[in-house]
Amino acid sequence: MWHLIPLFFIAVLTWHVVYCNFSSKGWSINKFPGPTYIPLVGSMLVFKDMQNFFDPKKMKFPQGTSRIWLGFKPVIITTDSNVIQEILTSPACFDVADELSVPLKNTITGESLLIASNKDDKWKSQRKILSPGLSASMHPEFLTAFHTHLPNLMEVLDEKCKIGGEFNPDNLFGKFAMGVAFETILDFDVPVNFFQHDHALQYEMFVNGSNAAFQPAVQPKFQIPLMWRFFGYGAEFQKLFDFMEIYFPKMFLKEKMSEWKSYEENGALPKRMKYANLLYKKWTEAKLVTCQLSTILAAAVDSTDSVLCLALIHLAKFKEVQTKAYLEARRVIGQDYDNVLSITDIDKLKYIDMVIKESMRRITNTPVIARKVGKDLKLGNGLMIPKSTSVFIPLHLLHHNPEVFPNPDAFIPERFLPENVEKRHRYAYQPFSSGPRNCIGKKYAMIEVKFVLAKLLYKFEVTSSMENIDDLNFEYAPFAKIRGDFRIGLRERRHI
Repeated sequence: MWHLIPLFFIAVLTWHVVYCNFSSKGWSINKFPGPTYIPLVGSMLVFKDMQNFFDPKKMKFPQGTSRIWLGFKPVIITTDSNVIQEILTSPACFDVADELSVPLKNTITGESLLIASNKDDKWKSQRKILSPGLSASMHPEFLTAFHTHLPNLMEVLDEKCKIGGEFNPDNLFGKFAMGVAFETILDFDVPVNFFQHDHALQYEMFVNGSNAAFQPAVQPKFQIPLMWRFFGYGAEFQKLFDFMEIYFPKMFLKEKMSEWKSYEENGALPKRMKYANLLYKKWTEAKLVTCQLSTILAAAVDSTDSVLCLALIHLAKFKEVQTKAYLEARRVIGQDYDNVLSITDIDKLKYIDMVIKESMRRITNTPVIARKVGKDLKLGNGLMIPKSTSVFIPLHLLHHNPEVFPNPDAFIPERFLPENVEKRHRYAYQPFSSGPRNCIGKKYAMIEVKFVLAKLLYKFEVTSSMENIDDLNFEYAPFAKIRGDFRIGLRERRHI
């Protein structure tokens, strides 16, 4: 019996070599350039794990389109804007790549818009139902909520300014975004201040839980449930459900679902409904409603916190840019900081918009877009991506292509002047993805971030003693979080 083991190993090794090099799929994949292939292992000695793929300091793929082998599975890596456009707009490439969707199904149900399949047009129908809850018609109402919750954030920042010194702003903007999201997206009746002690502890429960949920996607070892639980992520993940049970218990959800279905039956639905209202009207299971609510909440909170932290560290280190941004905020807001901003005012924040976009280009807050090719995709020049192949779009690499963004490591907001944007391929910059499966809340997020940044710069000058922000390290779950000693300082503005 034991003498058969070497024979079995040789047979598997031979089959793997033949499959990866001489099958029709392997033949097509290997036409793309890529790192050294090793039987059984593939390219994993180069790739190692998903964290290395996410880390721009360790990701060494060339610009253009290449391939790697993860054991028996090929993956196409591309920063070619034409290929990206084909992938993000093709009806055959709607589904998220298995490398991300499969691990997350154990923590984030496959019903979530984030990873849901489009089999039988299921994803498209869900997206069509939920999109109006974040549409432009809702933005003025959302902006009112931003004003309502801003004093909670500014009270904390005022105190930090008075104390002096530097502090880590991580999660401060998340707490603001959480309070806003409860009102704007989740239609919570009573405003919640997540800077207050008990709510702050509950905010930490949610953030830790959502971070734990994404670990299997970024570190393959945690796809083994025992390992995931052993390292404490199972207990952290439970806190996410504990958080939702505090604010959205099952009985509450069932009552809301019954209430909104009754509105529909009686023809009493309002013209505009928030994201949660649409869920209550169409979904039938409280568990799935909880999943959708927690997913959109995590995206709204983590992305806002990430983008604002990245923007502030850039503004702190590039003083001329900060001065221009402040002057624009002063022009738009006027002489009184408490002036209520309209959507038209937010649209006037052109330079601050460019600062945010350049911050997200230079340090991309979302590391990768991953799609599964649903049919053979011909690229020309004899190249083809075979059906069922995963395609990864590494956004940091895409946004640092020197042919598209000359001197890519420099911080130059003017890259996003309209005349400069027009010169670039529209798929060369993808912080929110594009096409039908783009970020459902990207406009909401940009309005929120511009609003906060304008109000903050009006009151404070941002400083930092950090010598080189390129030395910062990041983790992604799923948005960029700065690891280690990230600190900024605030000085009160002296207006003339």
